[in-house]
Amino acid sequence: MREARVLYEQPAKRKSTLVCFDFDQTILNEHSHNQIKCKQLSNFSEHIEADYLGELINQEPDGVFKNREKLLETFNLFFEQGHNIAITSFTEYKSLIIPVLKFLGLSKEQLSKIHVEAWLPKTQDYMSKFGKNGHIRKAMDHFKVNEYQLVMLIDDSINNIEIAKHNNIKTVLVSTKHNPDPAYLDESVKLGEELIKQATAKDNEPEVLTSKEKNTSWVARENVRNYNQLGSNQLGLNL
Repeated sequence: MREARVLYEQPAKRKSTLVCFDFDQTILNEHSHNQIKCKQLSNFSEHIEADYLGELINQEPDGVFKNREKLLETFNLFFEQGHNIAITSFTEYKSLIIPVLKFLGLSKEQLSKIHVEAWLPKTQDYMSKFGKNGHIRKAMDHFKVNEYQLVMLIDDSINNIEIAKHNNIKTVLVSTKHNPDPAYLDESVKLGEELIKQATAKDNEPEVLTSKEKNTSWVARENVRNYNQLGSNQLGLNL
């Protein structure tokens, strides 16, 4: 297993990049949100999340995490490359995520640098139309990443992946199987290297805006572009 290395500062002339990880069935083998929901139906404990976490960390790590050793190595490589990292998850149980990542083996310093966007949209229709766009935009705003081309999404949902592609986000689809072939993690690292090259090359390339766009924030501009890009065919995609 690779050891975590000292994190380095990003080069002054390099734009910020962002790697977004889904949580359930991407980092974890199982779907924690659904597991906890099922437990709540049969157990009215006020400490259901803590109980679930306790059960989780008493299991063998290789069974809990999808390709645990390779996953930890990939996180370490992303930190070494200087990427910002966010967890973007459809879940009501945000408080679980950092303790679970600690159990994975991330250091205190690494955990302090991870931003968590974990929440459920109000409607299923939103998820079908926009996928993880809202989570990703909030993470981009947190890290001051202003271009979708400098973002990567690693997720097990075909719907989320396809919608992200509409925004020119780099994507890696993860199998929902238990500990699948880890080639997707190698692909993620290669795309991370591409992000670095793109961020460096784009340093002196200002975004060309229309006169109307100049008077709006980048988030507002992307919202309009997203709306124009997403067609009605997105409604038929499966989650």
